[in-house]
Amino acid sequence: MRIHLFGKFRVVLGGEKVADAAWRGQMPRALVQFLASRPSRRATVDELVDGLWGHLPAEKARQNLRVVATHARAALGGRLPFASAGYELPGDAWVDLHDDPEVLLSPEELLTEQPYAEWAMAARERYRGELVRRLVARARAGAEAGAGLEALALCRRALDLEPGNEPVVRMAMQMAFDLGDRAGALSIYGQCRAYLADELGIDPMPETIDLHRRMLLADEAPAPVRLPAPLTSFVGRADELEAIGCLLREGARLVTLTGPGGAGKTRLALEAARQVGGGAAPDGVWFVDLTPVQAPDGLARAVAVALGLPPDRADVPNLIALIGARRMLLVLDNCEHLAEGAARLSRDLLTACPGLRLLATSRHALGLMGEAVWRLPELSPPDAARLFCDRAALAGARLRSDDPAIADLCERLDGLPLAIELAAARAHVLPPGEIAARLTDRFRLLRSADPGAPPRQQTLRGAVDWSHDLLSEAEQTAWRRLSVFAGSFSLAAAEAVCGEIGEAIDLLQALVDKSLLVPVGGRYRMLETIRAYGAERLEAAGEVAGTRDRHLWYCRSFIEEAEPHLTGPDQMAWFSRVEADLENVRAALRWAETGGGRRPGDAPLEAPLEAGLRIVGCLITWWYGLNYAREGLQWLDRLLAVAQMGASPPRPESLAKALTTGAFLAAVSGAPDRAINLAEEALALHRQVSPPGELARGEAICGLVAASRGDTAAARPHLARALEIEYAAGPGNAAALALLWSGIVARMEGDLTASAATLDEGIALCRKAGDLSTLAATLNWRGRIALALNQYDQAKAIFQEGLSLYWRLRNRQFAAASLSCLAFIALTGGDPHTAARLLGATDALLRSIALPLMDHLRAEYDQAEAGARAALGPSDYERTYKEGAAMEMWAAINLALGCTPEADR
Repeated sequence: MRIHLFGKFRVVLGGEKVADAAWRGQMPRALVQFLASRPSRRATVDELVDGLWGHLPAEKARQNLRVVATHARAALGGRLPFASAGYELPGDAWVDLHDDPEVLLSPEELLTEQPYAEWAMAARERYRGELVRRLVARARAGAEAGAGLEALALCRRALDLEPGNEPVVRMAMQMAFDLGDRAGALSIYGQCRAYLADELGIDPMPETIDLHRRMLLADEAPAPVRLPAPLTSFVGRADELEAIGCLLREGARLVTLTGPGGAGKTRLALEAARQVGGGAAPDGVWFVDLTPVQAPDGLARAVAVALGLPPDRADVPNLIALIGARRMLLVLDNCEHLAEGAARLSRDLLTACPGLRLLATSRHALGLMGEAVWRLPELSPPDAARLFCDRAALAGARLRSDDPAIADLCERLDGLPLAIELAAARAHVLPPGEIAARLTDRFRLLRSADPGAPPRQQTLRGAVDWSHDLLSEAEQTAWRRLSVFAGSFSLAAAEAVCGEIGEAIDLLQALVDKSLLVPVGGRYRMLETIRAYGAERLEAAGEVAGTRDRHLWYCRSFIEEAEPHLTGPDQMAWFSRVEADLENVRAALRWAETGGGRRPGDAPLEAPLEAGLRIVGCLITWWYGLNYAREGLQWLDRLLAVAQMGASPPRPESLAKALTTGAFLAAVSGAPDRAINLAEEALALHRQVSPPGELARGEAICGLVAASRGDTAAARPHLARALEIEYAAGPGNAAALALLWSGIVARMEGDLTASAATLDEGIALCRKAGDLSTLAATLNWRGRIALALNQYDQAKAIFQEGLSLYWRLRNRQFAAASLSCLAFIALTGGDPHTAARLLGATDALLRSIALPLMDHLRAEYDQAEAGARAALGPSDYERTYKEGAAMEMWAAINLALGCTPEADR
């Protein structure tokens, strides 16, 4: 028997893997993993009960153990004996954790099926300690064998696991020092000291401090380090520093830091060069600011003068002769305005000087073969907040980095260090929330009072101006036109909005290369600062109306393309595509609401309005399916208000479609009077101008609106006409909707048998069409019919499928309704504990979206709550309810679906 606990759990008997189905659930697998994770490979009954079912009463847990052990024994071919008041694995069982010395270095994780079980976490902690011991032993052996670099790498891995292990820290420091990397040794000490201070609030041991002192005082002639002294502390960027240091230490000849203006490239390059120091450059580190250089032929002169050559000898041949074979690091700062010349100079120097390393900063890569490009991301939220507070303290403001207002401000500043520092300079006169409120005019607000700073660092506008002025005319035009996008956008969207200014893919690539666009999963986005600057340029160019019109037309075309797919087999993919463009849709609707920036009476007011109404009308399934019903209705009301002021009304077919959507959204949002008015107006227009499919949808919506008001007599004719029209043309979404509400009407009239049959027909139609959102709604009501007929097993299966669908659709409100129904079913099945947990999870889910459980869906919740409280008693109920409310939502969903260890009880 061979048992594998790393990676995917598996047991091999006689050369054959035990099939997953043989285990009959998760708990028999957990039992074997529990035993195999222990060095003794055995456990008493009490240890097993406490570890696997500690939350259950003792007798119930022992019953579970007997059942689970029987299943495990069967899966293992009877090889799970009961001995010494417990269970143990057979003596010949091989377990990778204990019997394979190399598996301790495996990249795979241990006990992945048990991420949160206490016994599994304890096993992982034992493994971590053993791994550190093995790494240290191998490091010692490697050092003794003369493999110093490999030994140091093993020590560093051990310190990744236990950064405060001072004996290992001292070992690693000594190894680095013996390899001639005193800077690396001091860096190891600095990381240990920072960890101990931050995590434990203590200083290193005296032995560690003494070793550090002796290394500082070691008789070593320091290599020259000609870097500007920093005026402020360096905050954050720990991962970037480590990565850049590794690149330079491990042989990269040219490393280029790229990023937008204000990203902190210069400061990071200086800190990286300072930390690498003599380790990667024992013959010195030099810094050259290329900003003042105006022509390519001045580049070599600037570098040569910085290295000490007299101006009359400052040329490339003399520069190469000066550097020769010296192992040195040269920092070339701000290469972007002379990128081609900087690339040529870098190639000449690197080719002729084998010991030279270059660390360059530029807003785009130099494009040399072998260049390692490191694109600076935004500061992480914690680092951004710490930077703001650090610089605010210099201005006299004492702030806490965990203030939510600071987090919001830094996010709106895109995590750009320059923007954050300029904002922090205002913190002594404006609180963070007030600074954030004034960011609509960020370029006037964010300026420095330091007259000695370079112009591009004195204001945020100066930093972005520098990037803008380096672009071609077509790239500048693309930048300002792309600023109309909110959130991310696709290549097709960019092509539609940019117009005829060149190949869109080439322009996008150029803007990405120059750190003005960020690629995100096949799409692109602009930092807010870059977008705001582009918007200013767009207005100055007089292109706002034309560009925003193109943006609106693109959004309308995209939504019209999406509409048929939102009720078909590709529904989920298209839901995601529309959601990815949600911010763009909102921006387009805001523009439509303004009439394209035109005053009432100006032609053509109706054109943007028409597009806006088309967008609202086409998204009926999406507004409802993803819990955006109220927002969709609000957009309709705002556009209708504009229509009343317009010189010309929108086309009746567009208005009818939008009104139909509004009627449906009003009905599901609990506004029945508003719904009936919209539905009647829409139907009158549909009968005049709409094709059969739209007319059928209008009839179906009128029927559901009437039913939602309790008027089943008025609902039935509308629903019947919708079905007649749809079945004549080929049933689609309108038929599915009509069948759903016909089933609901039958239930309202007390005919449960007819209701069940109608809903079953609707379910079959939805499955055939792949319409998941309507299927989920139909399942929701079909489950209630099964409850009313006391068909609890059938109801459970229906609600579980509905819950899965609502969770996939991210419709949290109806997912909560399904959870409450499954809680009621658990109660009827004699399991009040599960009922209480699911009720707690239901309320937690509703609180997370700030929406209530709708009144017509509360009956099962109320019955489940009353029954579980009576069965458990007030105190036990409250405790169990709180357990459910505290569960991770995926765990609550799995509990409701019967996919957790609870199902093995």
